[in-house]
Amino acid sequence: MNNAAYTRHLALSLATLLIFALALYALSHLLREIHPAEVITDLANVPLHRVLAALGCVAGSYTMLTLYDWLALRAIGRHLPYSHVAFTSFTAFGISHTAGLSSISGGSVRYRSYAAEGLTAFEIAGIMTLVAINFFLGVGTLLGSSLVIGAHGLSQALSLGVAGTRALGVTLLAVVFAYLMLTRFKRTPIHLGSKTIVLPSMSLSLRQLVVSSADLSFAAGSLYVLLPTGTGIHYLSFLGIYVIAMQAGVLSNVPGGLGVFESILLLMLPGAPSDAVLGAVLLYRIVYYVVPFSLALILLTGRETLHKHGQLRQLGGWIKRQLAGKSKPR
Repeated sequence: MNNAAYTRHLALSLATLLIFALALYALSHLLREIHPAEVITDLANVPLHRVLAALGCVAGSYTMLTLYDWLALRAIGRHLPYSHVAFTSFTAFGISHTAGLSSISGGSVRYRSYAAEGLTAFEIAGIMTLVAINFFLGVGTLLGSSLVIGAHGLSQALSLGVAGTRALGVTLLAVVFAYLMLTRFKRTPIHLGSKTIVLPSMSLSLRQLVVSSADLSFAAGSLYVLLPTGTGIHYLSFLGIYVIAMQAGVLSNVPGGLGVFESILLLMLPGAPSDAVLGAVLLYRIVYYVVPFSLALILLTGRETLHKHGQLRQLGGWIKRQLAGKSKPR
């Protein structure tokens, strides 16, 4: 690693630690009046059907996430079996959602899997870029729509006023629309040195938008169904708050947005009982982060074990052939 790359890596690590520390500091102030025993009680009182509904939303979200890679592969002109793409995408997202630094954690999983299928490093980087664009299309669309439609409910949380909240929403939707128009009319390749980049078609970009919007809607739903009944916020307004909190966590690079996500939720849901909200978030972290992360590790470990076993069998066969050849009389 050269000096410039090392410096960037060190700066990113320090920034992540600083954000994490600040988030924990802010969260500690917000939690001063929260009693752990009450959180555990609220957690234990969540009905089973709501937990099952949350797990169903998690399954829907991760199913949509597998389509991020599937669409990205088609955008670069590569076609792999969906089963292989789904395995790679699920394990990459399952690990990166919890470990943080998705370009490194999820990127290494994608590189290991797609490189074995003959994709170049440039193509894999293109997939990761398109996955990121896919995600931000959904963020812009859902957050923009929530700010416009649910302006009255979100204006107090954002302290922008109804007009300012709607203006921000319109701006986000305009950015998404501008990108879609760019994919519609910019069909000539973009040249970066010796590399050529072709933007995905508008039809594929629209599919990306639908997939990412569905993913985020399911993800928000997995927490919304766990919130206490006295929260007093309808789903569309909560969707905007969830996207803001989740996006802040992603940008912080803190694993799972820990501390950042909770702080924003508690700040933007002032009327909800904090003990119950924290209990819901803890359960949400289990079903949305811990369960997929554990499954991803099991799947990766199983694949690598089978791969190593296959290599050992090949080596054993080669050794047997060599020994058999040497034992033949001359």
